[in-house]
Amino acid sequence: PFSSDSTLELRMRNLTRLLLASSLVSIAAAAQAAEPATPVEPLVVTAPLDQAVQVDKTGAVLADIPRSIDVVSKSLLDSQGATRLTDAVRDVSGVAQGGQFAFGFFDRVIIRGLNASYLNDGLPDGTSDLTGYTRSLIGVERIEVLKGPGSALYGSAEPGGAINLVHARPGDRPDLSASEQYGSFNTSTTTLSVGGPTGVKDVDWRFDGGYQRSDGYRNQASKTTDLLGSVSFRPANHDVEARAEYHHLENTPDSTGIPFSPPNGVGNPLPVSTELTYYTPYAEAKQDITRLFLSDAWRVSDLLTVNVRGGFAHRNVDLTRNAGGSVTLTGGLYALTKRQLREQSDSFDDTNVQIEPNWRFSIAGMRNLLLTGVEVRRIEGVTTRATADLPNIGNVFAPVTSTLPLPDALPTSARLKEGDKVEANYKGRGKYYP
Repeated sequence: PFSSDSTLELRMRNLTRLLLASSLVSIAAAAQAAEPATPVEPLVVTAPLDQAVQVDKTGAVLADIPRSIDVVSKSLLDSQGATRLTDAVRDVSGVAQGGQFAFGFFDRVIIRGLNASYLNDGLPDGTSDLTGYTRSLIGVERIEVLKGPGSALYGSAEPGGAINLVHARPGDRPDLSASEQYGSFNTSTTTLSVGGPTGVKDVDWRFDGGYQRSDGYRNQASKTTDLLGSVSFRPANHDVEARAEYHHLENTPDSTGIPFSPPNGVGNPLPVSTELTYYTPYAEAKQDITRLFLSDAWRVSDLLTVNVRGGFAHRNVDLTRNAGGSVTLTGGLYALTKRQLREQSDSFDDTNVQIEPNWRFSIAGMRNLLLTGVEVRRIEGVTTRATADLPNIGNVFAPVTSTLPLPDALPTSARLKEGDKVEANYKGRGKYYP
């Protein structure tokens, strides 16, 4: 056994060794800290703060904008494999897919729980939420999401905010890309993009095309064709772009979705199989959209830049879908009652012009930016609708829908209103926003 003196001596030796080791570690750490640090590339997970966005209309960079704006870049769209607008914004905070009157097939996005407005390169896109459509990402360079009211920028707009699809502009270098994508529900997407200089000074061109088909979730089949051609002209102090678009969409509307237990408004989704459908077998929606777009950024001086945007859109809608319908507990079975069949044909013309003088100046050494503008918009629409009653579905857990040819499927007592026609003209002018 060790004596107390030997034990004390051993402890002192161990302490000396520990202090020496700590000193060596400190010296090594100091020497390493003296070496120049290796630069690390920043990881950009969102749009850089020095990027200018279109949705704010001022041309300011994100760092100087006192608004909540998110940007979904092209690289992020590609990494997501997104092909439609709803695919791209699902990961944006405060944005969700939902709302009413979507008929189960067109875009319905809410921001912070409120309805959102849709923009196409800064111009309103869509004459009515009741005749919406699914927006593809063919030719789209980025998506800008403005959260919160924007009436000062867009006049009468939805309170949730605005979603702006910014399309790629023609470039002065030859470019060619093509892709084929396959996904769930037998969905295939084919895209083509080509462009470059025309050989004429300051004039470039671009073409984007895409075709998508899908069997769809719950048999909501769809087909979409998108064609976009654009030309840019950049003389001194101007940046002009002209674009023509054609979109053909075929969708299967499902206004019922998964039925809820009664009473209406407070019931819960019934535990039915997602393979069951309750929409009419005649459900069909076809849309043809033609759009012309023209813009110019005219740099008058260091003080003033005038942004001019104009567009014309023509849309034809042919829609057959279910209307009404409620779940009722009858004889111990949940039945879908008050069903109707609705045929709808719409034709809309939408003309819009925006002129925005953008002023930049300094007062007492402080930079200032003043946005002024005027917008003139004219919408003309004609709609024809017919409605008829449909038989009830006696058991939502074993639904049976008619397979008779239309209109033989309609009972003789149906309230059919053929030829009812509603015409409406909407005119707006002089929308000023500071």
